Parts: sequence; C-alpha cells; structure tokens
Amino acid sequence: MLTLYLERPKARTVSEIRDECKLSATIIRKVVWHSPKISVTKTEVLVRSKDYPGHVHQTRLVDAFQPTRVWLVEVIKTAERAETWRKNSTGRGFGG
Repeated sequence: MLTLYLERPKARTVSEIRDECKLSATIIRKVVWHSPKISVTKTEVLVRSKDYPGHVHQTRLVDAFQPTRVWLVEVIKTAERAETWRKNSTGRGFGG
C-alpha cells in the first residue's frame, strides 16, 4: 500500500484501499479515522449509470485518506536505515 502513495501520491478512498489490501471497509474506516499518521481530505468520484455503465451521470465528493508527510519521511528513513544495515551486515550482528 505504501508503494502506491510513493509512486502516485494522491488521496485514496476506502474502496480503493479495500481493493489493494483486501480488508473490510469497516476495519479500514476505523484505522484511517483514528490514526494520527493519516490525513483526511475529499476527492471526487464518478457515479456511473446502471443502465449505461460508460455513462457518468454525476460526481460525488467522498472522504479520501493519505499518509501525512511526516509519516512518509519516517517510513522512508527507516527503510533506508534497514537497507544500510542489510548491506553492511555480515549476518553475525553489527560490525561482525
């Protein structure tokens, strides 16, 4: 999920997150609403006609979520430290 935000940094709706991580919408809503590391915004979604699926008959604003910049920086730095340790480690602990 994090790679989505790094490759295409745009807010995701609950249904988009559900499609990616295969969790229930209820669990996702609880996590994103209560996490201080995720910011809430709005995004526009298309509402398609039932009779003509290619026809968009209205748009709607829904809640969308994205990680805060502080959290992304923290995750990236942690990944860089882990990669540095992996490259310099002999598998026998630090400095070994």
